[in-house]
Amino acid sequence: MNHNFKENGFYDNALDLNKAESYDRYWYITFSDLMSLMVAFFVMLYGMSSPKEESFRYLSQSIEQKKLEDKNPIGKQASQYGLNRTFSKRGVSLPYLEAVFSSKISENEIFKNVKLTKVVNGLAISLSAEEIFNIKNGIVEIKSEKESLIFEISDMMQNIKNKVKIVGYAKNKDLSENYNLALTFASSLRYMLKEKGYKENMDLLIYGDDTIFERLDVKEVVKDAYVNRVDILIMSDGQDL
Repeated sequence: MNHNFKENGFYDNALDLNKAESYDRYWYITFSDLMSLMVAFFVMLYGMSSPKEESFRYLSQSIEQKKLEDKNPIGKQASQYGLNRTFSKRGVSLPYLEAVFSSKISENEIFKNVKLTKVVNGLAISLSAEEIFNIKNGIVEIKSEKESLIFEISDMMQNIKNKVKIVGYAKNKDLSENYNLALTFASSLRYMLKEKGYKENMDLLIYGDDTIFERLDVKEVVKDAYVNRVDILIMSDGQDL
């Protein structure tokens, strides 16, 4: 009887032993396949994930700002607005800024509805909310035709190191809605100023009552169109609200 061939559905002992040893090595292949599948799965998950768009924008802006500061701390267009390149980070004289900004605002038709007012410890650039925002069903968006205005304001502020605050003011709904609306005004304008090139830090302030008028002494600015508004406050050196 030849034991090297399968006979009656059975293998001889030698062949059975060889097959058993071969099967013992199969788990190596199975384990490798499993690890490859796991790696492919996690690579796919990573490829499908994405950061929040707004967070990514602010991160990219911060990196870009750092590069610009390292390359040119003052900016390339300082001479365009008469702002001396030797200004320190402590801030620019407010009377000088008022003169420069007033000149620029009067020369350019795009600023026709912009109010520049000297206030306590600073300058206020006031923008009517109805003038620059589309406000509908609780959604506030910058009007596309006003983006050039925001760019001009951002460019005008480019080379100053004074502390800047963005103040939103709303007064046409109940108190809680006023504050939410004022916050939206302020945060939307701050975001657009950063988008258009102004990279310095800007604090947000919001008001939903008459306090803003008493604190800033800008009652002469307030008209019907400016009850809902957003102010860019440029503070004098070392001063705060």
